[in-house]
Amino acid sequence: MRPPGTCVAPDRYSRGVRRTSKLLAITGVLGFLLVGCGDVPKPDVSFFADGRTIVVAPFQYCDVRVTKCEPGPDNVGILAMPANKPIQISVAPEIAETPWRVVVSYKDAGGKVQDAVSKQFSPDERSAFTLHPPTDAVSIESVQVIQLGAALIPSDDKGGFDAAARGRWVVQTP
Repeated sequence: MRPPGTCVAPDRYSRGVRRTSKLLAITGVLGFLLVGCGDVPKPDVSFFADGRTIVVAPFQYCDVRVTKCEPGPDNVGILAMPANKPIQISVAPEIAETPWRVVVSYKDAGGKVQDAVSKQFSPDERSAFTLHPPTDAVSIESVQVIQLGAALIPSDDKGGFDAAARGRWVVQTP
């Protein structure tokens, strides 16, 4: 007869406890690493024009609801962008999986600064875009990639709304 409080198979029980303890320890370490790594890197955008490429960090980046925004520390790229040549833009997957668009600011023949806006790209529609400057562009001033967030802002005085900018990546000419 066995004494009260003893198990029939003590070896199997202790192996299970050891295995469970190891799994809990591994899970705890992984959780610590995931939480303790700090900020998740923000997505970049690459711009290619006239044989040169630059990669730009966000000028501004917000949470998806556009309630907490962080300005980038002077994150404005500088790139020569001739008015008569296309500009190729590649966005990170984190941008491509959300709505986004491109805005180009340029000077026309009269010296007036104009803005032209690309169509809005749907989530997962594309991760690259070739910008052909407007035909009346004499010089390109800047190009922005704008990632749209979930917040709505008034877009005109007729009661229309537009999605707020979650992220902005900016390139200017020298």
